[in-house]
Amino acid sequence: MTQVRIRHAQFRYLVPYTDAEGRDRLAIRHAIRNETVDLPRDSDYRRGLDSGAFFMDEEGEPETTEPEELDFSNHTQLVRWIRDEKPNAQTVVDAADDDPFKAEALLAAEHEANGSQPRKTVVEKLEAIMEEEE
Repeated sequence: MTQVRIRHAQFRYLVPYTDAEGRDRLAIRHAIRNETVDLPRDSDYRRGLDSGAFFMDEEGEPETTEPEELDFSNHTQLVRWIRDEKPNAQTVVDAADDDPFKAEALLAAEHEANGSQPRKTVVEKLEAIMEEEE
């Protein structure tokens, strides 16, 4: 069994089990982005490696730990998080935790990470958090 942290939005894998009549079966499971799961079948692990479905460490091994705590005073870390981890829009907004300082830092990182194409939902919701303080 191999433990991995899912990079793709969704990853399908199979888990063996024995049904009530004693037959060996496979159940379909779905893991979502950032979820850490145990893959019991080598074929699912190899498929995930081939498709880039797992977060990998510097040595090319599957990464199983959660990402570091975000440092909102570190613009470069926030840009890398948005660019490399590709959190969905709601995850970015939730990271602001209704804090105008965090919202402003995340908004600047969103603009840099996505160039001329910042996500409209992220921009609108972060700006709304920033306006609440005024």
